[in-house]
Amino acid sequence: MELRLLVASLHITNESQKRKMIELLSASDIDWNYFLKLVVERHRLVGSVYKNLMTHATGLVPDSVCESLKQQCQKNAYLMMHKAAELVRLTTLLTEAGYPLKAGQPLKSSVLASLVLRVKS
Repeated sequence: MELRLLVASLHITNESQKRKMIELLSASDIDWNYFLKLVVERHRLVGSVYKNLMTHATGLVPDSVCESLKQQCQKNAYLMMHKAAELVRLTTLLTEAGYPLKAGQPLKSSVLASLVLRVKS
């Protein structure tokens, strides 16, 4: 059930279908600790799952689970911002050393915006 809830919170479908699926699954006997382990440790999908659950499942997920996901999202955002800053620092050093980025290599804003949804370290 936990994996089905994880997939339902990621699956792109129309909004009412997503809400109905999450409602149905969250009403079943979910081991919320195992669900968190799947989301945070196993599949590293914290940002996407948190965003979708907060959008489509308000009131269906226990507050402690929501808080845990929120804290993990904040931690991931902080980590990704540090990584982005390091990328800027390295890019600047390479450019100053005579190794500028070629046309087409700059990062797109959509890539930077998605950094907070990623967890990889």
